[in-house]
Amino acid sequence: MEQAMPPHSTVPAVAVDKVRGSTDELRTARPPSVTPKALSADELQSFEGQPELLHGRKFLMSPNTEDEVMFEVVSYTRARDKTLQFEILIEDCGDSPLMTDQKEMDSMLEDCHVYPSFPS
Repeated sequence: MEQAMPPHSTVPAVAVDKVRGSTDELRTARPPSVTPKALSADELQSFEGQPELLHGRKFLMSPNTEDEVMFEVVSYTRARDKTLQFEILIEDCGDSPLMTDQKEMDSMLEDCHVYPSFPS
């Protein structure tokens, strides 16, 4: 017996490797009683092209300014052509992630402090 096939392919045109969420529940709050530290040049360089190092991490952008805001990298997607897209949650902006590409992420990280990562 033949099975009916969907009218359109359900396979994406570009193969992707997507990693979702740092936690089962999206949380955009700052870690209590934890002070983020400035990113070193070595840390910034290590983040380039290695999204697994960013995944689940929380960052404080524009620290000690009125524009200070915390964001968390909740997922990333690497396309077959090696381009990266990140989903981030921004503090006080709800639980709808925003998309950013590698170039924008690199720019954001230049003015960030990082919260320590804790084992799950």
